[in-house]
Amino acid sequence: MPKIKVIVNELGQPVGDNYRKFSSAVGCHVRRKLSVACPDWRKVDIKKKMAVWTDLKEIYDIDDEAFPWFLNAAAKKWKEFKSNLKKQFFYDKLTEQQLRKIHGERLNDDDWNKLKEYWASEESEAHTKQAKANRAKLTIHHTSGSRSFACSGHKMGVELGRPPRRDELYIKTHTRKNGVPLQPAEPIINKLKSIKNNPRR
Repeated sequence: MPKIKVIVNELGQPVGDNYRKFSSAVGCHVRRKLSVACPDWRKVDIKKKMAVWTDLKEIYDIDDEAFPWFLNAAAKKWKEFKSNLKKQFFYDKLTEQQLRKIHGERLNDDDWNKLKEYWASEESEAHTKQAKANRAKLTIHHTSGSRSFACSGHKMGVELGRPPRRDELYIKTHTRKNGVPLQPAEPIINKLKSIKNNPRR
């Protein structure tokens, strides 16, 4: 069976029709093959990260320039998996048996016990507080949904017949389908349009 081709842009970011399929595969491989027991992604064995990348390349035809993107995406998927486990256990009140039924072999006894021990630590509590504070600072969201900015830029480039400017991409990804800008982003969009319409001589 031929490999699935994944297009990479000039920044090494996957774009195009197979982007979401590849991104989903990254998440599946990370959840199955990388332990959640480690408290910090940076401390996860690089050889194991490389093994995930190698396995993905057995299925997908993607340039090695995308490896830095892969590391960032894998880190995000890994952290999201741990966050989801914590939410299910503490807030949804699922039992350990229910969690194991949902996640199966992706959650072994040793990893689970280490994860619970970490969640009960002062280090974990401090990290949680800092993460909440950081999220609170994010006041401007976007309208692209699950599509990455790289994919949005690629799609605009196909439609325009040229790479979009940064202001064009910002306006596109912060404007609703009905043409109305997101309220927090509106002052920035108005300023960008003003600069475009009144360039300095």
